[in-house]
Amino acid sequence: MVGEARILLVDDDPVFGKEARLRLLAEDLDAAFHQGPLGTLQAVRATRCELVVIDVNMPKVDGCLLVRMIRDAFGLGHTRVMLCSDMRSDMLAALAKALQVPFIAKSAGLDVLVESVRAALAEPRARGAGAAGEVNPVCDSPCIPAPVRPASPVVGRRRPTPRRSRDR
Repeated sequence: MVGEARILLVDDDPVFGKEARLRLLAEDLDAAFHQGPLGTLQAVRATRCELVVIDVNMPKVDGCLLVRMIRDAFGLGHTRVMLCSDMRSDMLAALAKALQVPFIAKSAGLDVLVESVRAALAEPRARGAGAAGEVNPVCDSPCIPAPVRPASPVVGRRRPTPRRSRDR
């Protein structure tokens, strides 16, 4: 299991995860890497991290659901979250805005990742649930904000088919 770390990277790509972890360590940022979404809550608990950097496009559990799970398990202000993905930047920005979390595109490079992590750690933590003015964002599955999500047709309620009387 992973030891204590200030930053936890969660990604299904082991190459990116290990490179990002080494880069953060080289910049004197205590980081750990967890491969894949499964077991993330245990890794967050074990590392006692302050920031979780999550890939959005992972198999089985997408990044949005993982953000909701972390917030439900640890509270809105306890563990900060940042999205990191190679999806289209406008979609990533819209998703991050809906979740009210910072984001970084993987294509921006590891230098920008380090700067973004430092900025996220420097921001004050959100106040706990129940604080005045607290907004707990809700993200509907499949976790794409309404402006980006394609409109689905409204389907009315089906009427039951009338039974035919059988003449015997």
